[in-house]
Parts: sequence; C-alpha cells; structure tokens
Amino acid sequence: QDKIIDMAKRFGFGEDTGIDLPGENHGFLPTSRWKRQKIGEPWYPGDTINLSIGQGYLLVTPFEIFQSVVAIANRGTVPIPHFLKIIQNSKGEVIERTLPKVKNRIDLKPDTWERLIQGMTKVVTEGTGRACRDLPISVAGKTGTAQNPHGNDHSWFAGFFPIDNPRYAFVVLVENGGDGSGEAAYRSKDLIQWIFDHRENSLNENG
Repeated sequence: QDKIIDMAKRFGFGEDTGIDLPGENHGFLPTSRWKRQKIGEPWYPGDTINLSIGQGYLLVTPFEIFQSVVAIANRGTVPIPHFLKIIQNSKGEVIERTLPKVKNRIDLKPDTWERLIQGMTKVVTEGTGRACRDLPISVAGKTGTAQNPHGNDHSWFAGFFPIDNPRYAFVVLVENGGDGSGEAAYRSKDLIQWIFDHRENSLNENG
C-alpha cells in the first residue's frame, strides 16, 4: 500500500500541478492513516486493488491525469503544465516568456517505461481506444470510466502522440458520457485529426 501511494505521489496525484491558473484544486489520494482517522477502518488489500485501477476513495483532476500522461511520454520527467507561453507589449515585443519547468523525475527501468507505452499503444490498436486506431498518426492512450452514483458514468480518454517522438498530450473528459471507449475516445479522435490537419509539419515522427 505504501509503495503504490508513494508512486502515485511521484506522478503528481493528490497535489497541485502548479499550473499558472488561480484557484487550482487537486484530487485526493487516500492513505491508511486517513482511512483509520476518517472512517475508523484499517486499510484492506482490496483498497490497494481499488486504488490501482482508479476506484475506491481516489479522486483525480484532468490536470493530474494530463501531468501523469506527459510523464509517461517523457519516460519519467514530470513537468509543470502551463497555459501562458509569452506576454507581448503593444509593439509585439516579447516582455515575458514561460520556460519549461520540471516538477519531478521518476526513475524507473527503461523496460518499465517501454511496457507502459506498449500497453497504451495496444489500448488504441487492439483495445477500448480503437476509435483512434485509423488516424494518420500513431497514438498511445488509456480509456477510463468514472462511476457516477448520480447519473451516467463519466467518459475519459488520455494519451499522447506521435508515439516515437511525442509532441502532444491530451485529456478528454465527457461528464455523463458513459464508458471511455465511447464519447471520450471519439472526441479525442476528432481532436487529434484536427491537430494533424493543421499542424502536420510538427508531427513528423522522425523529427
């Protein structure tokens, strides 16, 4: 239990991403201490299993998912996401530029990263993300279905592309959209196709 929570923290779950937006809210990463204090129960093996598949008491935000996907695409570099790229004055001169910042570095064996990416690739080529299989660019992704006791489930799809030379990462969340293989996957397909059509020169897999 401690190992899985420690790894989740290293990917940025349960804390602010540091994005340059006011009022960011982070998700919730449960621990055995929290469960004993708040619920009065010990941490069971089933809690660890639930946590490993994103169920149970775990809460995440789209920004946290995005940050973790980028970490996988970068093979361990956890960045601080940002919206602001540059600030220009009325003359078009750049007076401030946002530079990339690294939040954390996750050291795993190269084979572990390759297996993660291979699994996300097969989600698209063989699994629940097949909506993105026939795109003109290679995509690695993971669908998700967030259970909702108040209505239809929430549909998630997150990933990155091109696989061999990642340039873009994405997260699509469709509230009450059902399972991840439906609404979120097909809207992701539309998003990726648009980027390919309008940014084709930047999506050369070899450069």
